[in-house]
Amino acid sequence: MTGSPERLRLPERLQVTDEWTVVVEDASFDRLEHAGREFLRAIRVVVRDRDWRTIPAASTALSRGGDGSLTLTAELDDLGVKATWTATLRPDGPGLRLEAEIVAHSDFDSNRAGLIVLHSPALAGTPLTVVHPDGTTSDTAFPVDVAPHQPARDIAGLRFAGGELRFEGDVFEMEDQRNWTDASFKTYSTPLSLPFPVRVAAGAVIRQSAVLTPTGTAPASPAAASPEARTAAVFPQLAVGAASAPGRPRRLLPWLAGAGILVELDLTSAAWSRVLSRARADSPGARLDVRLIAADAEQLVAAAHALCGVPVGRLAVYDAATHGTTPELWRRLGELAASEPLTGTLVGGTRAHFTELNRTSQSLPDDLAGVTFSVTAGMHDWSTTQKVESIALQRTVAEQAVRIAAGRPVHVGPISLRARFNAVATSAPTPAPDDPERDGSEAALTWGSSDPLQREPFFAAWLVASAAALTVDGVASLAFAEAWGPRGFGDADGAPYPAADALRILSSFQGCEVVEAGRVGPDTWAIAVRRPTGVEVVAANLGADPATVTVAGRTLTVEPLTVAHRDERSADRHRSQLVLDLECELAEHRHVDVLPLPRLGVEDAERADPGAVGSLDRVARVEAHRRTLPGNPRV
Repeated sequence: MTGSPERLRLPERLQVTDEWTVVVEDASFDRLEHAGREFLRAIRVVVRDRDWRTIPAASTALSRGGDGSLTLTAELDDLGVKATWTATLRPDGPGLRLEAEIVAHSDFDSNRAGLIVLHSPALAGTPLTVVHPDGTTSDTAFPVDVAPHQPARDIAGLRFAGGELRFEGDVFEMEDQRNWTDASFKTYSTPLSLPFPVRVAAGAVIRQSAVLTPTGTAPASPAAASPEARTAAVFPQLAVGAASAPGRPRRLLPWLAGAGILVELDLTSAAWSRVLSRARADSPGARLDVRLIAADAEQLVAAAHALCGVPVGRLAVYDAATHGTTPELWRRLGELAASEPLTGTLVGGTRAHFTELNRTSQSLPDDLAGVTFSVTAGMHDWSTTQKVESIALQRTVAEQAVRIAAGRPVHVGPISLRARFNAVATSAPTPAPDDPERDGSEAALTWGSSDPLQREPFFAAWLVASAAALTVDGVASLAFAEAWGPRGFGDADGAPYPAADALRILSSFQGCEVVEAGRVGPDTWAIAVRRPTGVEVVAANLGADPATVTVAGRTLTVEPLTVAHRDERSADRHRSQLVLDLECELAEHRHVDVLPLPRLGVEDAERADPGAVGSLDRVARVEAHRRTLPGNPRV
């Protein structure tokens, strides 16, 4: 059964020594603690191909030695890479030692192969001493603001609050992974200043090690107490990405009502006009947020002609190589907008992540009417834990983007679980297929772009949490996922995924006064808006346990992986709750449609507002469907 909160529970903590414990999840040593305090967020072995894609483990095994040591072994066989690695974590005096070995079984090109260490974002603002290979040291600090470039380079060792690290086998450097909404600072092997990719021959062996030494109790981070940004005055405009899946919807998709469509037109591809046509068909009449990608300014001419008469709300342009808005492209777009009957506000920034905006903000055109960037929760890590932790960091980068924008509205999106394109690939892009049923969008051609969680209740809760985190003053629009398909909110036949109802609720919030938006519990996020008829609240629980929270004076209990919706519309302030508690069954060669399962009895349904919780017929139909799901514990 999908949607189980068990996926959010960490595996059992393992004892390495009396004072050292670790969680082993998938192919990683996570949450390394000394005397009950987190020492490292994680330490891992990674192998990345020439396009920076991390090779997933085809199989893993964990074994324990008599001295308390733990050994992880992983087999890799994907993306043209065949290799085996082992990582042994063993006691070393008062600390631990991690020894890693990678053995190549095929020839392959790699941008990185070795250890990475993840440090908690709670270290922001605390002192950091870098030990260089020649023995000299540099004193600095973990950055408070998200650092655009490496905060530490030429690393042989690190001294930080509560501990020390010493590396062997390579020179390391650090990056601020909060740029990609990862909850970590990452120290990795092989400096980016060295040429890449590197050819790894079959039979090659790569060895690296790290020694972890505690030096005392780590103090609380001053960054942890910093207040959240002021909530936005009104809820942002909402859009979904144009669908990139094969085929076409057979009917209008009800969950798209009220949402705009964001479409990226790669003018270097012959398929761009097909992409535009399909985007308009997703939701006829919906406003479009059009993002043009060009290698040459003159490529914009044909796109400008094609967009005449199209209901465009925003229009942006980006360089195909840098993914940012360049002065030349911006100038040409402005000229075309002045001479052609185009609609929409001209905006720019980056179509890639906050990283690129953070690094290039000083070179952006001064007259941008709005600033853009996108979010990929699983850019570096596909785990459910990372997707949950991404939410808080989305608020962090949104706050900083608003400061960069300096009064201009910020437009965040596309916002997705996985990467829709590879912004750092060194290989040539895959050409679009010459097939009218396939639009040729990058997401459809990008390895690993579809996440199975998209079809589960998790994504409904994640969607609401993400919207709550990004609803800050200065953020004017949000664009999530795709309209339909494996990266969307339902299938082409009109069967909704669990997140469809959550999208409908958020779409109805557009333009409403925001009373409260943000984190309201350890794993719970909420949005409260004011309507003429009262306050409406939606809350999402991404934790493994039920949560009772108070939002705008209203108390809700939210079950794990659900969205609770409270809508006060009647004169006597009748209260109703819609819990998007959706169960899916995936069987071979078939898919059981997902329907929302309101927690309402028949009498409650008769009394409730039909617009808020659905009609009696719908409740009866849903309850009948619910009873057909085998193993449903709520039947």
